[in-house]
Amino acid sequence: MVLELAIVMGKDIPDIDPTFFLAKENLTLKEVHRHYTQIQFKMFVCQKQLCDFVVYTNKGVFVQTLYYDSTFVRDLVDRCTAFAMSELEPTVVIKTRAPPSGCRPLIHYCNR
Repeated sequence: MVLELAIVMGKDIPDIDPTFFLAKENLTLKEVHRHYTQIQFKMFVCQKQLCDFVVYTNKGVFVQTLYYDSTFVRDLVDRCTAFAMSELEPTVVIKTRAPPSGCRPLIHYCNR
């Protein structure tokens, strides 16, 4: 199991901040919030099936158990891969191997 903790300071934050991570109507973590994405990715990396998301406020403690969402994570990995290939890969310098004695290093520059 993975544990994610959020500490909230302030009064009635859902009324003040529309980007607050809990849905005001039923107190659940918004699936479009970065906390949800972070938790799903942590479960993917750690190979866990559930996570308790704990929110501590001056009005009490809220706990929500989140379950691994393979469809969400597959889409996340696909989007991260596409970003890496289109934005990062063209600027990466890759050292492919150590040069033989007396030779300059062999370096590939990825240019598009």
